[in-house]
Amino acid sequence: MCGRYHINDETARQIETLIRQADEKLRRESAAALLRISETDVYPSDEAPILLPADGRITCAWLRWGFPLQPDQGKGLVFNARCESAAQKPLFRDGIRHRRIVVPAAAFYEWDRAKAKYTFRKENGGVLFLAGCCRQYKDGEHFVILTTEANGSMKPVHDRMPLVLSDTEAVDWILDAGRTDSLLRQVPPPLERSTEYEHMRFFGVPVGNHFRLRPKGSQITILPPGPPKIPARKTDNPENPVHHHGDPYTHSPHFHGNAEYQA
Repeated sequence: MCGRYHINDETARQIETLIRQADEKLRRESAAALLRISETDVYPSDEAPILLPADGRITCAWLRWGFPLQPDQGKGLVFNARCESAAQKPLFRDGIRHRRIVVPAAAFYEWDRAKAKYTFRKENGGVLFLAGCCRQYKDGEHFVILTTEANGSMKPVHDRMPLVLSDTEAVDWILDAGRTDSLLRQVPPPLERSTEYEHMRFFGVPVGNHFRLRPKGSQITILPPGPPKIPARKTDNPENPVHHHGDPYTHSPHFHGNAEYQA
């Protein structure tokens, strides 16, 4: 799945490059959207810069991440959709057919069963383009990120991952409906994977919120932090939303609870 990602100044630069490759001109609305980008993590319910179609070209706009649940389904958001079934699901069908978007990210995060946090980036640097779709609500359009089976980079950590596209595939995903089915079935490229443990020096600087040290005889054992307990999944049925309390480390101050379609 994908429940948190990162954007920065390089994200803005590569968005502009992609728009110019497709259109040769940076429109006023896209330029204004790019000026809003700063270095930050993006959580479900946050607004974020998105690439989307507009009159046969690509533009950049800020949309909110996550489809709100219907009142009879409880509180929460649907923020991921499965590539294998999204085109058949009423919630996503129209977006897959007519409102495909791309989510630019400098990196995204995932946690393994031991609650260790991993960061995934594009090999050799650059921006990740994540496939998604959007849907209209009373307060404007919202988007979700599509997920697919994990590739070799992700499998040691999780069994699902975002559908990552190349620059050319990102343009095709947004503008070329004839390529939709083939792109939904493709395997994402290899990614660079790192974890907090790899960046920590033994007996080094303060470990802050990421790690805690515990004496054990004459040794020191490095332990992961004690994250809040995550309630068991309500269901394994992909037809029904799954409720939990976000990622195991930090939460958006604007986001309380979430839901996904088994992504």
